[in-house]
Amino acid sequence: MDYQKHNFRSGQRLYASQLNGMDDAILELAEEMKNASGLSIGTVTTGAQAAASIQDGKLNLVFPVTNTGGGSGISDAAKRYILALFENAAYKNGTMQATYNALKAEWGMGSGTTVTPSQPGTPDTPSDTLPTPLYKLAAQKTFVQSKKEFIDTGLKLFETVNDAMELTLLATFSVAAGTYTGSSPAVLFDCFNGGGNDQRGVMGCTWDKGNFGVNVYHSSSVSNTLVDNTKLQLAIQIKGGTYRTTQNGTFGAWNSISNYGTGKTVSKSLLIGASWTDANDVEVAGKSRFFVGTVYDFQVYNKVLTDTQVKTLLAEGLGGSTVTPSQPETPSNGLPTPRYKLAAPKTFVPSNKEWIDTEIKPFAAIDTGMNLTVYATFTVADSAVNTVTTLLDCFSDITNDQRGIIVSTWTNGTVGMNMFTYGSHFVKIESGKKLKFLLQIKGTQFRFLSYGSMTEWKNIPNYAANKTVDRSLILGASWTASSDETTDGKARFFNGTVYDFQVFDTALTDAQITTLMEAN
Repeated sequence: MDYQKHNFRSGQRLYASQLNGMDDAILELAEEMKNASGLSIGTVTTGAQAAASIQDGKLNLVFPVTNTGGGSGISDAAKRYILALFENAAYKNGTMQATYNALKAEWGMGSGTTVTPSQPGTPDTPSDTLPTPLYKLAAQKTFVQSKKEFIDTGLKLFETVNDAMELTLLATFSVAAGTYTGSSPAVLFDCFNGGGNDQRGVMGCTWDKGNFGVNVYHSSSVSNTLVDNTKLQLAIQIKGGTYRTTQNGTFGAWNSISNYGTGKTVSKSLLIGASWTDANDVEVAGKSRFFVGTVYDFQVYNKVLTDTQVKTLLAEGLGGSTVTPSQPETPSNGLPTPRYKLAAPKTFVPSNKEWIDTEIKPFAAIDTGMNLTVYATFTVADSAVNTVTTLLDCFSDITNDQRGIIVSTWTNGTVGMNMFTYGSHFVKIESGKKLKFLLQIKGTQFRFLSYGSMTEWKNIPNYAANKTVDRSLILGASWTASSDETTDGKARFFNGTVYDFQVFDTALTDAQITTLMEAN
């Protein structure tokens, strides 16, 4: 069978004879295909153009000359393709199998099934293969805020800024329960200068109202709705002066980056787990706003990856459906490991002048990202009613500038507390009855257990970066005011028994508080 290509032109009129000729050719080809079991290889030659024909049940091929330096003109890669084609065509066909074997021997090659194409002039890496990342997290990492840990990637992403810049940042992470309801952010990553109207770089952190957001220079957007201890994912891409981010897993549109330009550089490296400290933050090695949760995958590329590549990477980061707990040291009852726990119940007798120093200085630094829970179960001796004895103290009693916390029996038959310049009694003393104290701080707010119920969150009065207290938290006495009798600088010794006393570097959830109090 021979067929001549017509090369029809747009607008050309076709006649019945032409269409019938095409119809006859298709019919002839169909008949040939019915008899394909008797098809054999005819001639294989080279020429100026590629061609193929079937005549008398034989397949004849013409390959274009590609080797101008002499030889057969058929490249090794072309030979592999031909053998792969003929190997399949010769299956269960004795005549073609013999020809295939002879061709394979003539070219000195094995089976053509495995085809390794040569691609001169193209990269070794196919277009859908991922480039090597600038940075990839070696293993998942759980960040506990009290440990004040962070990872410095060493990448100074915005040390040079221009219109040719490309960037893709990907993260899979979970946020610990109760971390994001306050006004102080927990920062997942930071390479940012937060200077008023001249913000530069990128940052990702928890926002209020249960959202996770990103800043790209002076532009910002929500990327995720936060869910306790649930794997979340985000992607940020920058291309010149535009950017886009995912929102709950789906890319938004490309938008112009506000305040982006060649002179808007950032000398800081990219951190994971903390932010570079602003002037009003309390810092640890120049870092603050430490993250609380687990980072499962974190990668940075100096390319704008395709949507398919991003989906592939995020799918790998997501992995299985099981979320590693954000607090790996959390025991089965759901409570994190306390920073301090009383080893055994302790009865304090004022005449013994005893106390316990926890060596914890909660207010040595005033951090807007601070989280704290202090809990105690205790009884007050009958003889202590209507007198002042101190259960716990980390307080600086300066007139009109009170700082820290103190819990004492008051002269009106109650137990009260002072929180900086705020004061309130919270339980009535009853003979032999176990009483409870619980105080929480989150950011710049506090709440406490008052007559059996937790209060609403309140702003801490007189709370500021310079309102520090250089005293540790002690149990069973108070740090001495100038008018009091002292023993090693302590006074107002407690009169009663403490059954449980714990300090946590986190604001426990309501469920955790219930668990804690039911256990005591």
